[in-house]
Amino acid sequence: ESGACVLVVRNTIAAAQECFGLLKSTCREKGIVFGLLHSRFPQFRRDENEGLWMRLLGKGDDERPKSGCILVGTQVVEQSVDIDADLLVTDLAPTDLLFQRIGRLHRHARLRPPGFEQARCIILQPSVDWAADVAAIKKTLGASAYVYPPFALFQAQRVWDGLSHVTLPEEIRPLLEESSRIPEPMPAGAETLRMELDKLVEQMRGTAWMNTVFGTGAVEDVEGMQTRWKPKPSGFVILLQSPPCQSAEGISLSFLDGTSHAFVPGRFDFDLARKLHQNACRVPRYLIADALRVSATPSWLPQHFHESILAVCPAGSTECLLCHA
Repeated sequence: ESGACVLVVRNTIAAAQECFGLLKSTCREKGIVFGLLHSRFPQFRRDENEGLWMRLLGKGDDERPKSGCILVGTQVVEQSVDIDADLLVTDLAPTDLLFQRIGRLHRHARLRPPGFEQARCIILQPSVDWAADVAAIKKTLGASAYVYPPFALFQAQRVWDGLSHVTLPEEIRPLLEESSRIPEPMPAGAETLRMELDKLVEQMRGTAWMNTVFGTGAVEDVEGMQTRWKPKPSGFVILLQSPPCQSAEGISLSFLDGTSHAFVPGRFDFDLARKLHQNACRVPRYLIADALRVSATPSWLPQHFHESILAVCPAGSTECLLCHA
């Protein structure tokens, strides 16, 4: 209401979506501009969203919302977008990532709304009993415990909880080093989490050596699989406005972004592959596993996009319909 541009960073897409919905419904009468940024939009929509918010909250003032705004995002705002917020609200995260998020705060020199002349970051601190058993700690941390190592969150909370202000960049290195120091004594639960993390790091190191990612002769890397640690399998849903139209001349597709493309099956089509990627939405693979198993996708699709299915998203609908071959 003071005209401030506020950035809210949540650790998961689900939390960001819920937060966005609650804030927008609560403040819908106040004329505030709202936005949501995360990685699960179709690529064309994500590009549009990022471009819009880099214009609104970028270096210039011409398009900056005068009535104030709230942008809710996930980790995608840490590095990939140049935005400048008057106030930052963020979930607890490892120290290095908190610094990345703080880098979106007062990024450019400009006149700030009254009350926001000083850069201010509010860190949402979970109430964790770090002496409890690991299961209880992870339950309290919620989904954040699966995004970041819980011990890294313990270290971050230990370092940041007592701070009222930091001076940048002078205090970046001291705080990073303190977040790496193993305190003594340490709560029992945190100690167990430290040993759990040490074991995980050793397993990761061993897997990396087995995949020879540190030397020559590495095995073929399929979309980063050899350099990721036990990635959760994912697939893609490619969104169309209508089912594929097949004729004697070939196949015509009408994509969600409003573009269309006609092609002849049997040979690789670069423009088709590009449009498929622009209209693809990444999802957990188990959601489309049945469709992939029964070959619900047309034979030409795997040639252009691995692990994907087609779905029709009619205009004005919130549901997508699986498009069979």
